[in-house]
Amino acid sequence: MTRVLATVKPGSSPADDEAKLTGLLDRGVTAIRVNLGRRDPAENLALLRRAGDRPTRPPVLFADLPGIKGRIGDVDPSPLPVRPGSVLEFGWPGPAGHRRIRLEMPEGVAPPAVGDVLVLDDGRVRMRVDGVDAVGLRCRVLQGEGIPRNTGVVVAAPGGPQGVLTIRDRRLASLVGAHVDYLCLSFTDSVEMAGPLPSRRGVIAKIETPRGVEALDAIAPACDGVMLARGDLAAFLDEDDMYRVATRMTAVARDSGTIVVFASNFFRGLLTSPYRLTDAEQRALDWVAKLRPDYLMLNETGFSPRWAEITEAAVSFCQGWD
Repeated sequence: MTRVLATVKPGSSPADDEAKLTGLLDRGVTAIRVNLGRRDPAENLALLRRAGDRPTRPPVLFADLPGIKGRIGDVDPSPLPVRPGSVLEFGWPGPAGHRRIRLEMPEGVAPPAVGDVLVLDDGRVRMRVDGVDAVGLRCRVLQGEGIPRNTGVVVAAPGGPQGVLTIRDRRLASLVGAHVDYLCLSFTDSVEMAGPLPSRRGVIAKIETPRGVEALDAIAPACDGVMLARGDLAAFLDEDDMYRVATRMTAVARDSGTIVVFASNFFRGLLTSPYRLTDAEQRALDWVAKLRPDYLMLNETGFSPRWAEITEAAVSFCQGWD
């Protein structure tokens, strides 16, 4: 049976959080995910506690550790229109960089250098670093049309960026681990990364790069689950390759006795008019139906005002498969 795993983020009040959680569970969601790379850690912890303390229908709780991914701050408008050749300036956190777009990289991760290519918004935007100073970066857009607020940033590399369990990851794991069923480890690409972390059921290895795909046979038996993170993987794999990796991942996980999660961006076509799945999304859902993962993850429920419609569509698809 494939279950729906819905992403949530802290709302403007506890009442808003409770209304969103109730709405998701009423529509058939059985698992909740919180991305610890966004918002204040205390707010995320409060949301996880609120979800876990429900007297009836407590969901399975997943929490994503951000790993090596940096994050930009607010942009206005969002998405910020760009085109190839556009020049943008990013500033490090602090007073000196306040006139630029805020960019924060994890502690212990080397800052970008001149010549590096930055990948934003799950591969939809690419930029080259043309200049670095004490305040931040000057970058030139190579690909993309818009940059959303608070989107993730990684430094591109052959085979994808190398995964690291960062200082921030360890702090967040210690903060929320006792309150969640699974901690999801971003950019897992080695068995050494997949060591034990505090949680009620275990660790999910997020496979987001060709490095992770190459090490999949070793990673899966060392973890409690594996996740096909289509958002970041789409920067490296085309549609056919993604299906082949998903098929292999499912087989390896089944042999290892671990759970399988497929994520995300399956329902983005429902976000805007004409509110229907794209051909690519329909093809992806066709192979998801064949492979039957344990969980189908929705990131759209974390940011879209159409979260209810998207949830209903996802639950309907999964019930149809079963």
